[in-house]
Amino acid sequence: MVLFCIPCLVLLGYFAILSIFFPKYRGYIKEGWRCFLDKIRRRKCAASFDSRMRHAVSMWFSEKGMPSIGRFLYDERNFNLTLIVVGIGFTILSIFLFILLINFLTSPSCPGPVCVVE
Repeated sequence: MVLFCIPCLVLLGYFAILSIFFPKYRGYIKEGWRCFLDKIRRRKCAASFDSRMRHAVSMWFSEKGMPSIGRFLYDERNFNLTLIVVGIGFTILSIFLFILLINFLTSPSCPGPVCVVE
């Protein structure tokens, strides 16, 4: 059942970052969090957050001149699989960048206070 919560988490993370800069997306965070908790409790999503976002994303692609991608993402199974792949990809990328940051902070590539590029 947890696998079906990954699309909600990906959308929740996306809107959490987006709501920092655009306040109109802050309502989506509450709705997404409610949907995520409902799915954890094995209830049907009362707000149908996934369905609304799936329709919005497929319409956005269709309006931007990419109707084949819009039709592909309109299918609920394809939308969920795409979000799972994107979520796993971003998680792997974030872990890799965090490891690089830790390595840089523990042993910087500059021997002194000023880096000299030759």
